[in-house]
Amino acid sequence: MRLFSMTMIALWLSCTGVLAADKPQPVKAELLADVTAVQPGETFNVGVRLTMEEGWHVYWLNPGDSGLPTKVEWKVPAGFKVNALDYPAPVRFDQPGNVVGYGYHHSLMLVAKVTAPKDLQPGANIEIAASANWLVCKDICLPGKAAVSLVLTAGGTSSPINRELFTNWLEQIPVAAAEKAEVQAANINIGRIVTLKWREPASNLQVFTDPGDAYSIRIIKIDTTGQTSTIRYAAEQLDKSAGPVEMTVVVAYDDVAGRHRSVKLIEPLGVKPK
Repeated sequence: MRLFSMTMIALWLSCTGVLAADKPQPVKAELLADVTAVQPGETFNVGVRLTMEEGWHVYWLNPGDSGLPTKVEWKVPAGFKVNALDYPAPVRFDQPGNVVGYGYHHSLMLVAKVTAPKDLQPGANIEIAASANWLVCKDICLPGKAAVSLVLTAGGTSSPINRELFTNWLEQIPVAAAEKAEVQAANINIGRIVTLKWREPASNLQVFTDPGDAYSIRIIKIDTTGQTSTIRYAAEQLDKSAGPVEMTVVVAYDDVAGRHRSVKLIEPLGVKPK
């Protein structure tokens, strides 16, 4: 199903490239930082924010049954280090033809941490650039891309900026499940059961797995009673000759204030139960 859907998207895009190019892009891209100046050795945040027009959506790393992941590539001055992108938890949505998608409505910010070299010379201009690629869909799907950049000053007085925006998106990035719940897991006859005993109430659970060709997974059932949630699923390791593999499971939920939050846990596949 996944391979078929991706093939159909590729064919559709190749056949409608002229149409897509003629359509106004319903996504605005911009690059932001949470500081105005950078000190030697300092770690700060940068983020590519995508703002979609009403009704449009872009996709998570695992787009679901169809779609293409949203990706960002960075270009920074020599000596600077960029950590891997942190993706906030997506939401699940239904698309025409009973096709399930995982992604984002309205807006998305992909945040990465950048560390300056310790020998950074004061007064220099620091240009950080990003190249973003996405597929945005509503009644039709349009491929999109943007090259965005910003310039910061090395040394001098630094003031925080965009802190509320960064905090909002950073709080949507999955944290280790043990930070928010007591986690228990066991093998059962239909596959696997994971129990989360939440420290604070959680509701509207959705479960996502990171993309990969090493396994297929089927969510059987999600139940929440009080502050305890159980997730039952069946997974199949597709290439058993590769030995044991692991997958990241993201559990998104609404906290007691109705905010979108998430946790992640690592689940073993191809490992014999003890």
